[in-house]
Amino acid sequence: MITIRQLHGSEIGILEQFCLRQELFYKASNDDSNIAILDGQSIIGFSTVNSIELDIALIKSIYVMREYRGEGLGDALFRSTLHHLSTVGFRTIYIESAEAIEVFLEKRKLGLILDSNINSNINSRVYKCDISILLKSKCGA
Repeated sequence: MITIRQLHGSEIGILEQFCLRQELFYKASNDDSNIAILDGQSIIGFSTVNSIELDIALIKSIYVMREYRGEGLGDALFRSTLHHLSTVGFRTIYIESAEAIEVFLEKRKLGLILDSNINSNINSRVYKCDISILLKSKCGA
């Protein structure tokens, strides 16, 4: 059964091992919040979020294993992450993109605003998320 939920405590070590197996760079931080897609007990995808200020958050990563892509799981993870952040009080949410997720983000362009005022890595862009548009739009639309 597929579930999406926040990871806690020792589960962060499981996420680090998952990232090593997927050859992804991931360094756990006490400031991060991680939401995972689980197939039974196995992680198949995750998002990592960092609080920038009291009501501002940055989605630092979204990842779904290649063999699970195209099934709407990335969209479900993205929406779950946005919903979680808005539920706990974040009003402004940014997402840092990398080349690998630009296609994913392009499908959601109506709810994303490129923010050139945010300093980011040289190979990434930062978008401000319009939660109301993104949560109302059709999945993957």
